[in-house]
Amino acid sequence: MRLSRGINKFKASWVNWLRDLTVKHIAVSTVVILLSNAGSAWAEIYVHQQKDGTRKFTDQPSNEAQKIQLPVPIVVPSDDREMPASQVNQDQIATQKYQLLEIVKPLNDSIIRENTGNVQIKVAIEPDMIEQFNHQIVMYIDQHEVARGTARSINLSNMDRGTHEIQVAIEDAHGNTLLTSDKRSFHLQRYRIGQ
Repeated sequence: MRLSRGINKFKASWVNWLRDLTVKHIAVSTVVILLSNAGSAWAEIYVHQQKDGTRKFTDQPSNEAQKIQLPVPIVVPSDDREMPASQVNQDQIATQKYQLLEIVKPLNDSIIRENTGNVQIKVAIEPDMIEQFNHQIVMYIDQHEVARGTARSINLSNMDRGTHEIQVAIEDAHGNTLLTSDKRSFHLQRYRIGQ
């Protein structure tokens, strides 16, 4: 019971001391904390209240002084796995500068009559910075990736007849999608034996 009262009394006096801090006390406290963290020789800090009400800090014990228990500082390690700022800035610049990614061939909802099933896909990019930023153009047919690289056009052969959907994306060097085109569709007609 006495211990509990003693702890509560100490807490109350500590709170009152914190409330009474002035700019001078903050500066002195900062010095005390720095000295206390400098090494084991500075590990013990004492404070005593003078007759005029000010507090005096020292590393020398005396009958009037009370020992201060300082908290152990928490050190948070840095995360070295972060992407370099220069690469982040380049990708942000590129994302902001791309103004157009459009499928120009085949035209949307067009009918292609090609018995061999050959279809050319062509895209337009403005401004075109693919090689400058080490980006890639990724082409999808019916939600399946069919090409990846820097080519602005590809030729597909022996495609199945019917309606197909195309979409194109630009990815950065880390595989993040920077820009995606609108979806386009085309209808491939092939001659079938027996028709």
